[in-house]
Amino acid sequence: MKQTIAFALLLGLSAGAWEAAQARETPVEAILEPEAEAALERGIAALRAGDFATALNVFTPLAEAGDLKAQLYLSWMYEEGHGTAKDEAAAAHWTGLAAKQGFARAQNSLGARHERGMGVDRDVAAAARWYRRAAEQGHAQAQANLARLYKDGIGVARDDRMAADWYRKAAGQGFAPAQVILGYLYSSGRGVARDHEAAARLYREAAVQGDRRGQWLLGVMLQAGRGVPRDIEEAARWFEAASAQDLADAQNSLAGLYRHGEGVAPDAARAVQLYRLAARQGHADAQMNLATMYHEGAGVPPDLDEAVHWYRLAAAQGVADAQYILSLVYVLGEGFDRDLVTAYAWMSLAAGNGHETARDRMTLLESELTATQIVDAHKLAATLGGTTP
Repeated sequence: MKQTIAFALLLGLSAGAWEAAQARETPVEAILEPEAEAALERGIAALRAGDFATALNVFTPLAEAGDLKAQLYLSWMYEEGHGTAKDEAAAAHWTGLAAKQGFARAQNSLGARHERGMGVDRDVAAAARWYRRAAEQGHAQAQANLARLYKDGIGVARDDRMAADWYRKAAGQGFAPAQVILGYLYSSGRGVARDHEAAARLYREAAVQGDRRGQWLLGVMLQAGRGVPRDIEEAARWFEAASAQDLADAQNSLAGLYRHGEGVAPDAARAVQLYRLAARQGHADAQMNLATMYHEGAGVPPDLDEAVHWYRLAAAQGVADAQYILSLVYVLGEGFDRDLVTAYAWMSLAAGNGHETARDRMTLLESELTATQIVDAHKLAATLGGTTP
């Protein structure tokens, strides 16, 4: 329990008082008198020891007296229910008091609370205002949050250029999530001129900090030779690093390298293992790839039932190849009773998703169905296309 609390405080996993652990923006006038400083330290020591009752008793009078750090610690305790019942409204109250005193970390937290409706009414315009107050003080996470609102048009008018400007400010402070998204903006030319070299540089800056999406995207750039010289072996190393952090995209990418022996020794069993890890997280391409491995018996014994299971999951997410293959399974009766209505339903979905072969074969399949069966197939397609089996 003690380690868990310390870890949460260190990483900033909540919107509340943990932020005081790394407070840097405390105004000069809020510097504590020696006695109050000593009391705050006692409260922090009690919190780390798991003595929540003592911590609550210490932080409360300090927070009521206006101490910013105590207010944020107290907010976190109410949010997590440590030493008291969980109370999001009380957590928001204490965060708000610190925010109104100009504490940038609290302003960022209050913005998050308004954006999510945590202890306060959901108000994305208010969220944008609080993010901006913190961002203008140089708070990197608030800058990235404000950038995201501009990028998505939440609480403010959508403005890709403004989004890029705020992401650039946060990225310049070494904030890895902002580096990753700014890299994406450069790669896609959104809000900035397209610049793959700048994108790759930003991905690398995030990757070396351990950011798993930065690691994966740098690997993608290295694999394609986009913005950097092509280096498939280095790409594999970054995919491996991100896979170890359980990023499904990276697991799928690394599996592909093992499947084809690119940058690593070919290992179909390892590919299956990685595809499965990603597929279980709902990664549609990994589900399709895992289905193919079972269908072909690559790295695992052939198993049509297992293949169809993963084809279905991928197909339900709109993967046209999976939808088309399922249609063929039912046309041929491969391992199942031949069912042309179900086959037509899957084929129509694949065709609607741009699968050219499915489009070409629709007429041929229609010729084997009655008008009633075609109507039934369209009804089934509407069901299959809107639900996950």
